[in-house]
Amino acid sequence: MKTILVTVLTFFTMYAFADVTLTEKTDGIVSVSYFSKNRVAVQENGQILNITDLKTQTIYGFNPENKTYFKATFKELADMNKAAMAEMDPEMMAQFNSEAGLKQPIAIKKTGKGEYGGYQCDKYEVGFQGMPAASQICVSPQVRQLILNEIDTKALKSWLKVMDFEGNIDPIRTKLDEISEKVGYIIYEKTVHSIPGVPMAAGAVDSYTTVLQSVSTKPIDNGKFSVPAGYKKVSIAEAMGGEEQ
Repeated sequence: MKTILVTVLTFFTMYAFADVTLTEKTDGIVSVSYFSKNRVAVQENGQILNITDLKTQTIYGFNPENKTYFKATFKELADMNKAAMAEMDPEMMAQFNSEAGLKQPIAIKKTGKGEYGGYQCDKYEVGFQGMPAASQICVSPQVRQLILNEIDTKALKSWLKVMDFEGNIDPIRTKLDEISEKVGYIIYEKTVHSIPGVPMAAGAVDSYTTVLQSVSTKPIDNGKFSVPAGYKKVSIAEAMGGEEQ
């Protein structure tokens, strides 16, 4: 009886606290996200992009081309976002908000079931009310739970609040992030340029498709959450293309 109990508890512990690795593909670009003990690391085509430590509320951002990285706290990033918004001309922002339809209600319609990367998901269409859907997504509560087993929800909300700077510009993106946080991880997404009245930036793509390829719960090497050898630390200002203070 004791042996059976130990076996059951061991199985539960392995499931509840197993590391999680998600492999996704976006129009030919392969990204890998690692989740372990309140840490998240993201690689793209084998190159490290960022490492986030939710416990210490710290992020490391990497530039693989020139082998540099910066280190910043969530508060520092939030302050940078606020400063950037404050520098924008109020009249220009008001005009942008009006043209972009940022106050338009967003419609969400459930359209069926799907399966990607071996996981079942619920399909939705998301877009501005009265307009064609800007995004077609499929969300998986199961994959979301795997991630939440490794990530403290309060810390995650703090991080999402910092990163909501993009949401000030793209309300569809904000809504998708909200769905991913509260309903299920988005394992399929096809999104078109979603801000009506705002022209595309030069060289930008007008749509993209992201599909989950696989999920692994095998242990992750701690090296995935460390600064790789050969990288030079720079200030946030320098990393963002500004000048040293």
